[in-house]
Amino acid sequence: MGKMKIGVMNGTVFSLPKFPVSLFADVAVAAEQLGFDGYFANDHLNLPWGDDTCHPQIQIAYTVAKTHVIDLGNVVLPIPRYSPADLAKQIAHIDILAQGRTIWAYGAGWNEREFNGFSPMARFPDARTRVQMFLEGAELMRKLWTEDEVTFQGKYYSCNASVLKPKPIQKPYPPMLNGGGGPYMRRMAAKYFDGWATTNWRWTAENDVKAQGYRALVDEIKDYLKYYKRDPDSFRFMVEGGIEDSVKVLEAYHDAGCTYYVPSISPYVEDRSYPFRYFPEDHIILLKKFAKDVLSSFK
Repeated sequence: MGKMKIGVMNGTVFSLPKFPVSLFADVAVAAEQLGFDGYFANDHLNLPWGDDTCHPQIQIAYTVAKTHVIDLGNVVLPIPRYSPADLAKQIAHIDILAQGRTIWAYGAGWNEREFNGFSPMARFPDARTRVQMFLEGAELMRKLWTEDEVTFQGKYYSCNASVLKPKPIQKPYPPMLNGGGGPYMRRMAAKYFDGWATTNWRWTAENDVKAQGYRALVDEIKDYLKYYKRDPDSFRFMVEGGIEDSVKVLEAYHDAGCTYYVPSISPYVEDRSYPFRYFPEDHIILLKKFAKDVLSSFK
């Protein structure tokens, strides 16, 4: 098995009045200096534990100017909450600015309030509809990235003689990971996408049930990849974990098939059900500790 990449994630929500917006870029720069492979944001405009958020694509574009070699992107971005054509233009532009350093994970979305407040339709479709919108929107984005002029008429999206230029640096387009967790979405990940992203929150070192369960899902997706005549070796398996995960945790996921592990450092929130609750002054300290105790074992 090849070497597993290790990135880091910052959330987008600011739930403290004096949370420094610049901390996101500071973490990205520190991650690059410490030898991490990537820096990622998540995509939320409202959350139960905070509405003070940074727009994820703007956050990533800002970190492009502050970094030089690490991967940059978003995990997970809900296509149905956007105009896919406009989103394709945003991501193409960021990939150009980053000179081809971007990776993006996409999903169908789950947050009703965000859909009601920010989606073009100003409503929250049922789960089946959101999945259909996600797949159709991803198809439209791929066409815009690869074709000179696109006329598209789908069930949910359409465009007429749309031209997206300049194209992304990466060819045919920046890697698209499917962040859906259900059986159908895993199959669609193998059929249409460049990878699959999932979460590993609250993993306990006392047992490896979650890692073994993950191995079964990786094997399932690899079987689908073979069925669709796609190369399993070029497919990315990404896991979002926590910045306090141990070497044992990462080794378990590496052995189970993970190719990109992304521990999260998210801002402090009052909701104690939230798995990551760190004050601003903790972020760089935790990043350095993880680099010393865990990252060094994988380099």
